Amino acid sequence: MLVRPRLLGLLFLACPLPARAAPETLETRLQGLLAGARARRAAASVVDVRTGRVLAQAGRNATGPDRSLCMRAWAPAASIFKIVTTAALLESGVSPSQRVCYSGGLRRLMPRDLLDDPRRDLSCRTLSEALSQSTNAVFAKLAKRHLDRADLLRYAQAFGFRDRLYPDLEPSPADIPSDDFERARTAAGFFHVRLSPLHAALIASVIARGGEMVLPTGKGAVRRVVREDTARALGAMLLETTTHGTARKAFHDRRGRPYLGKIRVAGKTGSLAERDPTFRDYSWFVGYAPADKPAVAVGVIVENGPRWWTRGHFLARDVLQAYFKDKSSRVLAGR
Repeated sequence: MLVRPRLLGLLFLACPLPARAAPETLETRLQGLLAGARARRAAASVVDVRTGRVLAQAGRNATGPDRSLCMRAWAPAASIFKIVTTAALLESGVSPSQRVCYSGGLRRLMPRDLLDDPRRDLSCRTLSEALSQSTNAVFAKLAKRHLDRADLLRYAQAFGFRDRLYPDLEPSPADIPSDDFERARTAAGFFHVRLSPLHAALIASVIARGGEMVLPTGKGAVRRVVREDTARALGAMLLETTTHGTARKAFHDRRGRPYLGKIRVAGKTGSLAERDPTFRDYSWFVGYAPADKPAVAVGVIVENGPRWWTRGHFLARDVLQAYFKDKSSRVLAGR
């Protein structure tokens, strides 16, 4: 049966073209990545290094999205606090090449781990190597030798701890103990300090900006946190985390090829477990990229149970891949 042209037009109008899908934003990509992490809780904040503007944030607990996880200091800072300790050590005169010999301290620190004993201290690392490998005993020893409570507290506050840096951002608490051993443990990233993902990203941006913190308030307030040469040295040390250190496997395949191509990433991992009232394993990554011309800083945290699907540095790699997928990143950032 032939259909007349007039009827064809009517049939076409009855079957309209499907609506064009809304462009995917970086925030929706983050939500997808967090869902894929299969974690109890996870969150990611992405910040523009130049302006301090929040480009995207996403949080997720076991039941669904929870953006407040980006703004609350719900996780221990763990070894991310080593960035603060390293800055304080560098400005107290300790060189990145300062060599320290140690034993123990891999998972926990005991008082004897802070004592020098040539018979036991058979492993040695420089401060730079210790940061990339997150060697607890080296940081505890150096902090005990060179930093008192006032020093560590001053640098923690300079990096924004105890301060409301952004509207609706919960201040990250930092309780620096007076006891020498507990203070050394804190300097190495054991307890007493908590951190939000947005604050974590801002800490990374300080190093990326040459020691300045820029806050997206009004015209953008800028304050000096550490000297420019300190930030430059610390940035070189943070780059080693992804090239030779604790995050190498997240940013390179088995053949050593970088997942982000020519885009190098500087950053720091952190991990810590709490067992009261239930077992909670926290895994951090904070960093910025490209390392040689920083554009974006990230703070990523994953809370797992005894079994886990991914860690903070692997999730951070995926976040950065999502950001850099489009060269301009304007579509992904929703700009």
